Amino acid sequence: ARGDRGINPLDAACREHDIAYARSNDLDQRHIADRILAARAQERITARDSTLGERAAATTVWAAMKAKTK
Repeated sequence: ARGDRGINPLDAACREHDIAYARSNDLDQRHIADRILAARAQERITARDSTLGERAAATTVWAAMKAKTK
């Protein structure tokens, strides 16, 4: 909203997810946003430039998004 990019790529992906949720109350649209965030989190788990902290957070986010879309 203020032009913040996020402290790392996972944070930026979470911000995009939050914006998608704010724009739609439709469950199908929200599930699409959840799946996109899960995919981005999975990418950050294996990314070479990802820190240990980002990988830990990405693992948690990935698991939560997978659980939400089952």
